[in-house]
Amino acid sequence: MLKSLFIQNYAIIEKLDIALNPGLTVITGETGAGKSILLGALGLIMGNRADTTVLFDQKEKCIVEATYSIGAYDLKFLFEEEGLDYDEMCTIRREISTSGKSRAFINDTPVTLDVLRKLNHFLVDLHQQFDTLEIHAQEFQISVLDALADNASILNSYRQEFAECKKLTTHLKELILKNEAAVKESDYVRFQLSELEGMNLRDGEVEELEEEFNRLSGSEEIREAGENLIYVIDESEYSVINMLQEVMKKIDLISGYDKKALEIHERLLSVKEELSDLSSTAGRMLEAAESDPSRLQITESRLNDINRLISKHRVENEKELIKLQFEYEKQLETFENLEAEIIETEKHLKNREEKLDELSEFLHKRRNSVIPLLEQNVKTTLSQLSMENADIKVRSQYLSDWKLSGKDDITFLFTANKGVQSLPLHKVASGGELSRLNLAIKSLVADAVTLPTLIFDEIDTGVSGHVALKMGEILKQLAQKHQTVVITHSPQVASRANHHFYIYKNDDNNRTVTRLRLLNEDERILEIAKMLSGDPPSQEAVGNAKHLLTR
Repeated sequence: MLKSLFIQNYAIIEKLDIALNPGLTVITGETGAGKSILLGALGLIMGNRADTTVLFDQKEKCIVEATYSIGAYDLKFLFEEEGLDYDEMCTIRREISTSGKSRAFINDTPVTLDVLRKLNHFLVDLHQQFDTLEIHAQEFQISVLDALADNASILNSYRQEFAECKKLTTHLKELILKNEAAVKESDYVRFQLSELEGMNLRDGEVEELEEEFNRLSGSEEIREAGENLIYVIDESEYSVINMLQEVMKKIDLISGYDKKALEIHERLLSVKEELSDLSSTAGRMLEAAESDPSRLQITESRLNDINRLISKHRVENEKELIKLQFEYEKQLETFENLEAEIIETEKHLKNREEKLDELSEFLHKRRNSVIPLLEQNVKTTLSQLSMENADIKVRSQYLSDWKLSGKDDITFLFTANKGVQSLPLHKVASGGELSRLNLAIKSLVADAVTLPTLIFDEIDTGVSGHVALKMGEILKQLAQKHQTVVITHSPQVASRANHHFYIYKNDDNNRTVTRLRLLNEDERILEIAKMLSGDPPSQEAVGNAKHLLTR
C-alpha cells in the first residue's frame, strides 16, 4: 500500500507531502491545477524517464519519494534477486539533477530503472498492469482472461518454453546453413584428403629421398672414384700400402740404432691400418653405388610428387603436409558432427514443441473456462451502470502458430444496444461506454490480482448522474480490497470517497504553484456542491452534496 508521496521541484509543484490511507481516495480540482502533473511525478517513481524540463526551479534538483507498506505481499524474493535490503516499509526515490541526470533508489540503494519498474509492477495499480495495452488491444484482452483463470504460473512456464523453442529454432537454422555450406565444401576437402592419404607421407622422408636420389644419380662417378682409390691404396704394383711395407722393413733395420725408429714404425703401422680401412670403406661404397635406373626413377618421381603437393598447398615441407592432412580429417569429422547435431537439435526442438503444445492447449482451455464468467459479470455491472442492453462476447480461436501468449486469438465483441451486431471494441464503443466497460472489466479483474494500490485517472469520463453514482459505488467496493486512488471530475464519484484531496493552483512570489490539501467534512460538502453547480454553489447544490455524502 502506498503510505506517502513526497514531491519537490517538479513542474509547477514546488513541494507536496501527501499521506495516503486505505480505502477510496479521490482527488478533485479545477482543470489545469496539476492532477496530471501529480500522476507524472508518480510515473517517475514507477520508472518513467525524465529530463530537466520537469524542474520547477532549474537551479535545484527534483526529488520524488514514495513510501510503501509491503509486508503483506511476499516480495522478499525480489529483493533477494536484486541484492537489495528488505524492509516492510519500502522507500522508492527518484532524483533528477539540474544537468538532467537521473538516479533511482530503493531503500537508499541505487538501482536501475528496470529494477524500479520490476518492483512497481507488484505495487502500483491496475492501470499500470493493463491500461498501457488499452482495452481494445488483444494483449489486454488475453491478460484479462489470464487474470481470471489464475494463469500466471502456467503462462510463465509457457513463455519459458516459447523462448527456448525460439532459441532452438534459431540454432537449428544456423546449423542447417552451416551444413549446406559444409556439403558444398566436403567434396573438395575429401578430394584433398584422399590425395594426401594416398601419398602415405612420413616426417623426414624428403631428406632421405634426396640422399638416395643423389647417390643413385652419381653412381658412375662414385664407382670410378672408389675403384681409383682402392687401386692406389691397395691393388697397384706400387700401391701406397706396398710402399709403406717396404719403408717399414727398412725402419725395422735401424731400430737397433735409434729408439725413435720404433716410434716411426708404430705410426706407419697405424697409417697402414687406416689406409686398409679406407680401402674397405671404398669397397662398401662401390657395392652401394650399383647403378639402378628403375629405383632412380621411382625416387625422382616420389620427390616430384611430394614437392608438387608442397607447392600446391603453399607449405614449407612434408611435415606441414602431414599436419594439413590431419586438419582435413578433423574438418570432415566436423561436417559429420554437424549432421548429427542437426538431428539431435531437431529431436530436442520437437520435444520442446510438444511441451509447448501441451501448455498452449492448457492455457486455451483455462481461458475458455472463464469466458462465461467474464461475459456474465461484465454484463451485470454494465446493467448497473445504465447499460441494460449492453452485451459483451468473447470470441476465442485456436491458432496453428505459437505466440508469446499462446495459440489463442481473443477478441472482445461489444454492443451497447439491443438488436445491434456485436463488433470489436474499437469499432463500436463511445468514450462514455468505453469508460464504463473499462471499469466493469477492471472491477472484475481486480479481485483476481494482488496489486496493493489501484489508480484510476478520470475513469468517469463521459458519464454523470445515476451512472456516475453507481460508478462511485463500484470504486468504493474495489477499495474494500485494494487501496484505490481516483482522479475525478464527478461529484457522485467524489462523494463515495473515504478521503478527499483538493488540488489547486496558487500564485506565490510571481510564480504559479500547485497545492494540495485534505478536506474535512464541511470542506467536502462545499467542494462537491461546487462540482454540482459552480462557484459559489447554490443552496440546492449544498443540499444535494450533503445528500450524496450521506447516501
